[in-house]
Amino acid sequence: MIRNKKCMLIWHISSLIFIILTGSFFHFAYELFGRFKPLALIFAVNESVWEHNKIGFWPAVIFSFVEYFSWGKYEKNYFCAKALQLFLIPYIITSFFYTYTGIIGFHVLWVDIFIFVAAVAIAQYVFWQVLKTQECAAGILKFFCIACIIILIIIFSIFTFFAPQIPLFIDPLTGKAGI
Repeated sequence: MIRNKKCMLIWHISSLIFIILTGSFFHFAYELFGRFKPLALIFAVNESVWEHNKIGFWPAVIFSFVEYFSWGKYEKNYFCAKALQLFLIPYIITSFFYTYTGIIGFHVLWVDIFIFVAAVAIAQYVFWQVLKTQECAAGILKFFCIACIIILIIIFSIFTFFAPQIPLFIDPLTGKAGI
């Protein structure tokens, strides 16, 4: 159990930096690797909002393995906190993007980047706040949280290859969804 504040702060900052830097790389990696289709699973393949959600989601999932095997398996609320974090990143990105572009009528690159960083930071903060609560997410709640994580992973895996034809998935540059 991580209760040392200094240790928690180091993990918090490390996770934040990892997700932001890795997500930034994931934005361009599909092109860098020659549009190799299996990599489309985790890398952004176009400029749709959905694909921008992936650049926050997948690095958080990857870092989760390091967290879990380093210390998360000893935390009672780990899966509840992680499920909330993994849900919040795409939720915040999508909500903030459509809110501000709906108000001003267009998108601004630096605002998009700020939203990505803010979404990761807010989700990370919520993760740590839930993690340090004394409430125990055991039994059916723990099962529900693990199921939510699995469902999110499945959804993020499928919708790049079989994207619905709705604005969330449409690349504004090409007018196409998915690959």
